[in-house]
Amino acid sequence: DAKHIPLLKSNFRNLGFLHGEDKPFFAEAGLYRIPADAGLNPVKPWKLEILIESKNINESKKYLLNYTLDDKYIIKPDGLIKIADKDTPIWHGAWEGQKNNISIILFTLLILTVAIIKMDLLTKFDYRRKIFRYLFLTWILVWLGWIAGGQITILSVLMWVVAPVNNPSWNVLLSDPLLTVLMTYVIITFIFWGRGLFCGWLCPFGSLQELLGKFAQYIKLPQIKISEKINRNALNIKYVILISLVITSFYSAELLNLGSEIEPFKTSISMQFQREWYFVLYAVILLILGLFIERFFCRFLCPLGAFMVLGGKLRLTNPLKRRSECGNPCKLCSKACPIEAIDNKGNINMNECFYCLDCQSLYYNNHRCPPLVIKRKKLEALQSKHVKLEEKLV
Repeated sequence: DAKHIPLLKSNFRNLGFLHGEDKPFFAEAGLYRIPADAGLNPVKPWKLEILIESKNINESKKYLLNYTLDDKYIIKPDGLIKIADKDTPIWHGAWEGQKNNISIILFTLLILTVAIIKMDLLTKFDYRRKIFRYLFLTWILVWLGWIAGGQITILSVLMWVVAPVNNPSWNVLLSDPLLTVLMTYVIITFIFWGRGLFCGWLCPFGSLQELLGKFAQYIKLPQIKISEKINRNALNIKYVILISLVITSFYSAELLNLGSEIEPFKTSISMQFQREWYFVLYAVILLILGLFIERFFCRFLCPLGAFMVLGGKLRLTNPLKRRSECGNPCKLCSKACPIEAIDNKGNINMNECFYCLDCQSLYYNNHRCPPLVIKRKKLEALQSKHVKLEEKLV
């Protein structure tokens, strides 16, 4: 008797990237988990039934695709005794196959952690900070994003958020080692640095935006300065988008996949612009806007960034240094902040700070920071008087 096994949305997970040397190219990729009690024998031939529905029932069509597993994927009985291990979860295989990439990402995260902990040493010389930052962002974009496919998306986050309701297996939740390592690191660092560490340093698309934005500034493209009021209101758009996607995630996987296209991550990072023209056009428009308004998408539209802001509420301390003169009378940092995360009173909005550390470089710059400039000039005047006094005595 034929057995029918429905593909339920509760067993579906969208995949932003396929790992492996012989992977096929798909415009969309997802994973359906077939429960063990469904009775599917993957070694035997089976059929995939696809129903194309129409408003007119008579025009609806059903297609059957025959599938037989290739022999190279079948372990013969004489080899089962040697490799069978019922105590080893399936997700171990994914982690075993990604050992090199896991080692690289752990080393990358170690470098970033040390750099942020020692940010005073990094920022005392602005050219040193800029070289490190741009090289690191390039590495995140090229290796983590385009090569390893480690772009966290709102879909991967929501999969974990709705896990208690949908109850997926650990084999599904842990199937992507790089994203699991990144999410674990991000959650831990929420306590120390909040949202900014991921959005400012570990997001491949954010890295692409910033690198293009800095290049635009280098070639003197005009930059649009948004008023404080408009900026403050526009920052809320991403929260509306996030709430909409969260509600959708409990209602329809299909609508969630469609809504998640607000993120251009799949187009620009996972698929490197090899997609339908309208997806590419959307991503390019966002990147062009970023040439004139730094980190445009990250600041105003990114639902993942909105989630990171909420997680960043766990932050216990603020390691960014300020002076009593910040905001009154000095407003240098508020004018210099590339994403306008510092208000006219000198307060840093940690919900929006990307830890670019521009303000920290200014904090140590005795040729630009007004309080330090005053101290330096006073010291130079005293030294000059001392020299003149010594010359008179001589």
